[in-house]
Amino acid sequence: MKKVIKPTQFEKDWEIPLMINGKQSNRGYYNLCCLVCELSIYVHTGMKPNAHWKIGDVKKYFGIKGNKHDILKRLKEFKDGIITLDINNKLITVKYELK
Repeated sequence: MKKVIKPTQFEKDWEIPLMINGKQSNRGYYNLCCLVCELSIYVHTGMKPNAHWKIGDVKKYFGIKGNKHDILKRLKEFKDGIITLDINNKLITVKYELK
């Protein structure tokens, strides 16, 4: 029996359109940018963005594993389109430019 791999919430959000200051984007990219900022604050200062914020929620949202430094590095590289991100054995390459 083959194991069925469910899409992560990030993959689902990638398909949802979003307008930001009159420019087309998507919810997944917006969340990626916000979470990179929040994760940077957490890694460099140890401060949580809010009382209910957990690193485990970030890992679950993207479907990745690792420590906080590795996750921040991977998400920054993914946001900049430098590498592909392996999410549940699916490779996603992003060359995303806001118009």
